[in-house]
Amino acid sequence: MLRTPDRGITWDTLFTTHNHSGESVSDIDIGLDGTIYISLMCYFPNMGGVYMSADNGSNWQEIGMINHQVEEVEINEAGDLFIGVYSDFLAGAGGIYKLYHNSTKIDTCIYGPEVNGLALNSAGHIFAGTGWPDGIIVSRDSGITFEYVNSGLPAFPMGTIEVDNQDYVYALVNMPSHFLYRSSQPTITSLNELMQKKETSSLQILPNPASKIISCCTFSKENLNMRCSISIVDIGFHHILNQMLDIIDGRFQVDVSSLKPGLYIVSLQVDDQLLTSKLIIK
Repeated sequence: MLRTPDRGITWDTLFTTHNHSGESVSDIDIGLDGTIYISLMCYFPNMGGVYMSADNGSNWQEIGMINHQVEEVEINEAGDLFIGVYSDFLAGAGGIYKLYHNSTKIDTCIYGPEVNGLALNSAGHIFAGTGWPDGIIVSRDSGITFEYVNSGLPAFPMGTIEVDNQDYVYALVNMPSHFLYRSSQPTITSLNELMQKKETSSLQILPNPASKIISCCTFSKENLNMRCSISIVDIGFHHILNQMLDIIDGRFQVDVSSLKPGLYIVSLQVDDQLLTSKLIIK
């Protein structure tokens, strides 16, 4: 895995696999606290798994899933890690696994499907493209239960899954002739619906990606009208903005026109609670 500090002019090596011929980095995701998770796809036993770095990629720790062909890792706003597995070398089946942000034990969400793709929408719903059985499964309760949502899809294995900033789901058919499908409507249809489905306090930013003004909404009924501190940092944790602002009816706006294109983390300090969200400047 490589990283560029200067938009592609130079590259630093952050992670290399132990067996180059038998495993490779298949996915990466970065939590709001800066923790980096990567997954390894493998073709032989005693390989694969999930690794994490808490120091911006300087050091890595294996956290589990050795002997598993891990295709995807995704982190929700609470910091929970979801792991999509195509198959394993123990029983020969795939599945979706979860590591809670305050735990060291990886739990099984669903065992069996060959997971080729994994994505979360803005409400934290989990979408997975699967093979055997074929289709797309979704969990709306953080991985406790799953159901297939295959209406309009061909009877073939589904591959990579992506969710755009309007909560449409895109899916590739995992077959020699690839076809791209999109959900007929957003998986979250309105900001009000998103507010009703949020179970924990969080921070929603619209539009995202943005270029000038962002409108923010706090999902916390007890913090609708108050003065708070907001900060914006880049992925190197350099502070770009620090200011006080007034939240009115749970909403506020911030001028981001001076920010350079890239990925940022927006943090809102509300009493003793810190609400965070990713922000992409285009």
